[in-house]
Amino acid sequence: MKEIYYEIIKKSLELQNPIPQRADREFLSFPANNFLEEFLETHKERIIDALGNIDQKGFVFFKYYKDICKIKEIKIENDVVEIINSACASGGHLKTKVKEKFKEKFGEEVSKPKEVLIRLFDKIKLSDILPENFLKDFSFKSNDLKDLKHNELFQILEKIAKLKKESEIKENLLIYLNSIILIEEEIDFKELANKIFEKYKLYKETSDAEKGVCEICGCPISFKMQPALNLSRTPQAFSQIKAKYAYRAICPLCIYDNFIFRKNVSQNKIPIYLRITTKVSEWFLNSCELRRLVNKINSALIKGVRRIVKLIEDEELKGLPFADIIEIPVGDERREIEIEPKIEANNLFFELEQISQENYSPKDMKIKYEPLYHILKMLGFNVAIGTEEQKELFGEKIETTEENYYKSLAIIIFATKIVKKEVKKYIYARELIEKSPSVVITTIGNSLEERKISEDLIKCLIKGMIKSKIIVARR
Repeated sequence: MKEIYYEIIKKSLELQNPIPQRADREFLSFPANNFLEEFLETHKERIIDALGNIDQKGFVFFKYYKDICKIKEIKIENDVVEIINSACASGGHLKTKVKEKFKEKFGEEVSKPKEVLIRLFDKIKLSDILPENFLKDFSFKSNDLKDLKHNELFQILEKIAKLKKESEIKENLLIYLNSIILIEEEIDFKELANKIFEKYKLYKETSDAEKGVCEICGCPISFKMQPALNLSRTPQAFSQIKAKYAYRAICPLCIYDNFIFRKNVSQNKIPIYLRITTKVSEWFLNSCELRRLVNKINSALIKGVRRIVKLIEDEELKGLPFADIIEIPVGDERREIEIEPKIEANNLFFELEQISQENYSPKDMKIKYEPLYHILKMLGFNVAIGTEEQKELFGEKIETTEENYYKSLAIIIFATKIVKKEVKKYIYARELIEKSPSVVITTIGNSLEERKISEDLIKCLIKGMIKSKIIVARR
């Protein structure tokens, strides 16, 4: 059990970003804030490189200094430390105050808190921010921060991180892992359930994430969802104690999952995933046809539909079940997107695309990916398409029928080839097809005259509307 625990912590530390991005945000979140020495050792090279960058070292050093001192409950009170703390604060009044304080002490104007930290580095001594008894173990040639080498700056951070402040996380997490994985007879599950329920009630009363339970899985060891964790802004939480993202609770296990899922995903992006589940995991080892199928359809949905073809028409797909019946959308093969899936037990994961937060609409995305959802369902798979924690099709179970599939195909063709809107065009296309099919027919005719769409796609669109039993006109 300890091996599992250490592996989770080790991998989580490796996946955390060691370089701060903003002055006004704490970036040493779990697990880094509970395993500071291990975190610094894991990312030693990257941190030292940043401390050697003349444009970056002041900001990076002071961000680490401020966050480590807060975690270790080290309190130093003087004007310089006050400037550092205010420059790293999120409150607007403190940001204004720090610029005034900097001008008052050094006689220079600064425009941003980050600039305060960069310029402060060249003006102060090490003894301004750390006590003499702390510095006596070092034999640096200079007391001026600007004269210290990058590896010497790292040594200072290492020593601050070694100041002991015991954490109860290890013992509590080991107990919880033992309960949910080993499921031994002597474990009192009623007591565990009551503990989780009591923490849940306390969370509702106080809104303190560290006194609560994880809003994703219910684990009783939880932390605040800090921006540094790069969490999805659209979590499917089971309790929704706080609507505001920053105050939600999350546990070490879900943090680890998040690091894996959102690796190489920027904070302003939302990845769309496809998860295919089968009872025969060995089947995935030779699933070239399935990978080809997903990549082919996904490329058409993202880059644009050019044709509707039967599976049997593709040499690499004709071995799939119902290949002579199932029709799929395909795009330009020269622009086809190749996604390499990940295999985890009985699950095959594809990251279909990344959407910016400002353009993300779950309803629009649900309509866009409905054809892929239905095709995989017709092949007998359990399918989930959506953000990290969503099941079925963006959290909604949709019945897979011939009628629903062909309607989704018609909507995709109409949205990508005829609709001129860029924002929420799939919602618009669906509403028009369902509520005003006669207008759709008129629009199709105009597009055909203007040669905006091929006759073959027009036929597929009309066929889709007919098969979905949409009534175009009444007598």
